[in-house]
Amino acid sequence: CARALDARPEIRGMQFEIQMNQAEQSAARREYLPDLMVRGMYKQMVDIPNQWSLMVGINIPAAPWSIGKTSGRVEETEANIRSSEQSLTDMRNMVQAQVREAWTKVQSQWQQLQRYEQVMVPQSEQAYQSSLTSYQSGQTGFLSLLDSYRMYQMVRMEYYMAFGEYESSRASLEQTIGGDLQ
Repeated sequence: CARALDARPEIRGMQFEIQMNQAEQSAARREYLPDLMVRGMYKQMVDIPNQWSLMVGINIPAAPWSIGKTSGRVEETEANIRSSEQSLTDMRNMVQAQVREAWTKVQSQWQQLQRYEQVMVPQSEQAYQSSLTSYQSGQTGFLSLLDSYRMYQMVRMEYYMAFGEYESSRASLEQTIGGDLQ
C-alpha cells in the first residue's frame, strides 16, 4: 500500500496543493505586518547637476476596515488547507481500498487457476482418456467419447479464460500500485 501511495500522481498533486495553500496562508498572514520601503535613486541630467534622492516609506495596516479583509483571507486559506488535507486523506483511503480489492481479486483468480491446473484439467483429461480407451475396446459409443472430449476441451478453455482473467487482475493490481509486482 505504501508503494501505491508514493507512486500515485494524484496524491503527489494533492500534497503540492496543500503546500501551495500553506504558502498562500503565510502570505496572507504577512499582510498583518507593516510594509517597509526604502528606495534610492540617482539621476544624471545633461544640463543640471546629478541628483541623489532617498525615499523611505512605511505602510502600517492598522485601518479598521482592512483588518476584516486580511483576517478573512487568512481564514479562507485555513479552510482551503483543511479541505485539501481532507481530500488527500480521502484519496489515500480510496487508493488503499483499491489496492486491497485488487490484491484480493488477484489471490482469488490465482486460487481458481491453481484449481484448474491441479484438479479440473487433469480430471477431465483422465475422463477423456478413459472414455477413449473404453471406445477403443468397444465398451462405449462414439457419442460418449465425443461428449467426454467436448468436456475436456471446455475445461481447457475455461482454464485459459481463468488464466486471462488472472493476468488482467494482475495488470489491474500493477496499475493500482503504480509499478510491477516484482
